Amino acid sequence: MAELSNDQLKENIEALEQALRDRDELEQHLKENEETLERFITDQYDSQERYQSQAAELVILAEELAIEQQRAEASSEAKSRFLSSVSHELRTPLNAVLGYAQLLQMEHGKPLDEPQRGCVRNILHGGNILLSLIMDILDMSQIEAGNISLKIEDIQLRDTLQRTLLTANVLAEKRGIILEDEGSSKHLPDVRTDASRLTQVLLNLLSNAIKYNRESGTVILDCEVIANEFLRISITDTGCGIPADKFDAVFEPFDRIGQEGKIIEGTGIGLTITKQLVEVMGGRIGFESEVDKGSVFWVDLPVSEKLLISERALHEISRSSPRS
Repeated sequence: MAELSNDQLKENIEALEQALRDRDELEQHLKENEETLERFITDQYDSQERYQSQAAELVILAEELAIEQQRAEASSEAKSRFLSSVSHELRTPLNAVLGYAQLLQMEHGKPLDEPQRGCVRNILHGGNILLSLIMDILDMSQIEAGNISLKIEDIQLRDTLQRTLLTANVLAEKRGIILEDEGSSKHLPDVRTDASRLTQVLLNLLSNAIKYNRESGTVILDCEVIANEFLRISITDTGCGIPADKFDAVFEPFDRIGQEGKIIEGTGIGLTITKQLVEVMGGRIGFESEVDKGSVFWVDLPVSEKLLISERALHEISRSSPRS
């Protein structure tokens, strides 16, 4: 065998030393990777334990929420039953009081003198206000309990608007308020709603617009179609308006939105019931207001499904028909 030269021997030694260094470096990388893997596995175990702990906490929280929801529902149901029961119990003797007061008014055998007639008028006035409050509370309890009776059907709006405005005009004339009808004369599509409850909603909004208006002010009722799916009935007044910081409380029960100290009749739950009725009938309600300028309350009612179907059909026919 030929002997290696010094240069070749030196090269072999250097190659061997490099191989040893590569091996050491590889071992170091392997060791680091092993440590990284161990840390990763440890973290995974810790994460899994945390996830299991959090999952257990979520299960407990969900159970507690379910219990609280059941309690809240039971409490709400008990409150609704209580209000309904109390309303019925109060209404019976109150109707008797009002009936006897009306008999006194009609007594012809021994007519009352003027002070006595004034007292009877006060009894009837206060009794009717109390009866209105009782009926409002009864309505609210029935709506919250889901026991309200509705007859949802397609109706022509014009007659309902005109009858409602005729009733509201009696209150408007007492305060010198001008009631303008800009809606019922328009060509209006049929809407899907409960006619009786809609009358209740509109009367409440109109009476509020009249009561909270300035003397000799104006109330305007108007209608317009929104996105071909809703008919909007808007009621605009020239009253004192609502401060922006009171907006969130407008539909809250027993909140007179800053009018508590004023001598204005009302229970403070009319708008609450109005909102609940509109929504349970599939509609929407909202308002805009500016202090010292007035307010606009609006109700959106679903347009008749028959009209929507026919409009979609006409739209499809126009799309499919050939163009010249």
